[in-house]
Amino acid sequence: MDEVAFTSRGSSSAKTIESYRQSEYLCDVVIISEDGRRFPAHRVILAAASQFFSRMFGGSFLESNKTDVAIQNVDGAVLNMLIDFAYKGEAMCPANVENVLFLYEAAHYTQFDELFQMCSDWLMGHVDTSNCLSMAIVADRYDDSNLRREADCISAVNILDLSESEEFLCLSVEHLSRIIAQDDLGVKSEDNVLILVRKWVKHDEASRRDDVQTLSKYIRFPLLHFEETSDVLSDLDLVSHYHTSDGSYRHRVGYDGVLLVAGGVKPRAKIVTKYGSIVKGHKMSSEARIYNAHSKRWSEFPSLPVERCEHRIVTSCGELYSLGGNSYCDTESGTTAGTTEVVHRFDYESRQWVDDVEPMSCPRKGYEIVSSDSRIYGMTIEHSRKKATCEVFDPEKKRWITVSSPKQSFTKPYILSILDNKDLAI
Repeated sequence: MDEVAFTSRGSSSAKTIESYRQSEYLCDVVIISEDGRRFPAHRVILAAASQFFSRMFGGSFLESNKTDVAIQNVDGAVLNMLIDFAYKGEAMCPANVENVLFLYEAAHYTQFDELFQMCSDWLMGHVDTSNCLSMAIVADRYDDSNLRREADCISAVNILDLSESEEFLCLSVEHLSRIIAQDDLGVKSEDNVLILVRKWVKHDEASRRDDVQTLSKYIRFPLLHFEETSDVLSDLDLVSHYHTSDGSYRHRVGYDGVLLVAGGVKPRAKIVTKYGSIVKGHKMSSEARIYNAHSKRWSEFPSLPVERCEHRIVTSCGELYSLGGNSYCDTESGTTAGTTEVVHRFDYESRQWVDDVEPMSCPRKGYEIVSSDSRIYGMTIEHSRKKATCEVFDPEKKRWITVSSPKQSFTKPYILSILDNKDLAI
């Protein structure tokens, strides 16, 4: 399993002291984990790294004179990481959210403040739609404002998708208020916000009815369409709020605010060619990262199912597609080839790319594909006849339809672009 290294910037590894621990030389305490594992250690080393141990060994606690000290709520694997950090300034933790959360919680409990902050920084870079709601709850529990802010930003951008989950229905009123209060809320219109509030209230109306007034402070009533939401306003006793409010408008209401990068060619370690020379190699990539404009952070996104470059990623009818592109890369020169007609759709529910979409009629590169008016258009030159072929994908029917192509011949590459909602081949 891959590991992530949390290394203290201010600590140099004391090899001698670490060797003392390994050989149990001069160890004056044994730390016992919740699952019974025993770790011989030096009181002064632990006390220097943690206020928890400093007060335990230097105060009037019963443990101050004990040689065996049991630590509750921390298992052996995590306790070993904490002790490693105390001695070496480094904790090696499996690089996944679940394990880093265990270390994060234990570092808070035992007051390894520097390690706690390192874990928090790592978690902020790994918040996504699958964990943003639960991550905010964890951040609340440990009063971690930075992690909470990151989780709330991602929750806000993806609120419509998240509202279909059981987690959304179980949010506290404070948590939901923080999300819908944000300017960058991923809704098609303010009407969606009102409907989300009603959905949350109806899940436990008996106990949540009084929370309506709290949530109403964060609904931008001037943006509502009264004719379409009057029934909901009436149901929540908010009609008077609509007629009397003069609240502020959202800065940006919609799905924008994120960028996605995926695939491409990246350099790798130097390689020795068959001629003996050393060159910097190249490798096709399937990795993906997503950028949140509000938090100004990049985070991981599910990788493409195949390595590719010069492909096109577009959104249409609320769906995300990856289309065509080169599938081969020469390791020495970085030259790419092997254009494909494959289309993949990102399935938000399973959080992975799927191939349930009909391929294009012929291979295309990214600059030959555009999205306009909820449809995807593709055009490719048939080099043997110097003729262009054009097709359009209808996302609702999930099929490609051949459309009329320009009659004139092409002798040089063209550019397919959108101008005033018209498709032009130049």
